[in-house]
Amino acid sequence: MIITSKQLRQLIREELLREVENPGGGMQVASAKGNINTATTELTKTYEWFKNSVFPAVEDNSWPVIADQDYRIEFADDIRKTNADLNNSSLYIKKGTSFSSANDKKPVHYTNSNASAVSSLTDLYDSLERTVTYYNLNVPMESFPG
Repeated sequence: MIITSKQLRQLIREELLREVENPGGGMQVASAKGNINTATTELTKTYEWFKNSVFPAVEDNSWPVIADQDYRIEFADDIRKTNADLNNSSLYIKKGTSFSSANDKKPVHYTNSNASAVSSLTDLYDSLERTVTYYNLNVPMESFPG
């Protein structure tokens, strides 16, 4: 197929116009990056709580450990998707939850839901590690000492 320079210019114009009318690619990438940044921030806070409160309690056998704020563990929606709702049924430890040992099972909650599950600190840290690894997030992690 041979095209003239006039036809080529028209094709280029049409393609440029299509990109201006449909900037979704750039917006989708930005939205996904925003989700990943938010998830990384939330899970880093959770990791810091484990590092600064839970690990010392396990090592020193000084209980209870009480969550001083809500701590996210995992997300129901795929955070890499642009339409991901990070508040949709994400699993979290509710502020005020008190653990008397690493294996003490306590209720953990899902955002936007009355549902809850029962889990230990050991299981929750394993879930946190799986979430960070699955999404390859930049959250510093260490193996649970207990």
